[in-house]
Amino acid sequence: RLCQSFPASLAIYEDQVQNALVSQLDQQINSTASKVEMPIIEGCFIGLTSSISAFGLQNNEDRKVKIYHALLKCCVRPMNDSVRRTSFRAALGLFIEHANLFLSNLLDPVEAQHWYETLRTWSLSSNSDDRKIGWKAMTMFLKTIGNAFSSESDLCSSSKNTFTYLVGIFTQTLKNPKATSQECTIAVLGYSNLASAAARFMSSSDVSMMLSQLISKSAEVFLADTESFKTSKIKNEVLVYLPNYVNGIIIVFSYVK
Repeated sequence: RLCQSFPASLAIYEDQVQNALVSQLDQQINSTASKVEMPIIEGCFIGLTSSISAFGLQNNEDRKVKIYHALLKCCVRPMNDSVRRTSFRAALGLFIEHANLFLSNLLDPVEAQHWYETLRTWSLSSNSDDRKIGWKAMTMFLKTIGNAFSSESDLCSSSKNTFTYLVGIFTQTLKNPKATSQECTIAVLGYSNLASAAARFMSSSDVSMMLSQLISKSAEVFLADTESFKTSKIKNEVLVYLPNYVNGIIIVFSYVK
């Protein structure tokens, strides 16, 4: 983290530092050895996160490609809960801080599906540390894509397919009576961030339907009148997500014509 603390003093070394970190990361990621040095990978991700924050990536396309490929491999949550996951969380930390660097990848329909499914796994994990960083990464993923649709300048010809895929997933989730509160909240965040794109790509009646879904789901989740809901800890757990629903309704409503 020295790069962020003393950027002026270390600026002359920025290229060497980033090159060394990327080279070591690439070497470890693509190693054919039976045991990969995960602490080294973790250190590389942490170092790159700080270095890029302090100096940027200096338009080095080859370096960016290597970092992105490393993220693709290391942001996938291990299925075995006994595996130490600090290096994987470090990869997510870089993604959270610098997702916008990889915007062209995130807007690709295939890549967007990969990232959504990957981050969803983290966000819904029973492990509190995994879930916490998963929520941050999912929020940043949706925010980054949403901002791109708002600015329009970063869109490519296939971006609409990415929008269609994500909105379809969120709509299915909100319609699913068996969806958990966490799953529904991800869908609400998705609607919030994609509202401007919905106004551009969908009919006004479809945008109104999105608003109707949000209001209906909010009533279903927060106005449950059963005694078990009123007296159980479930109510307190669910109320944590209320601001997301309120914000989602406000944002989508602003695009209703």
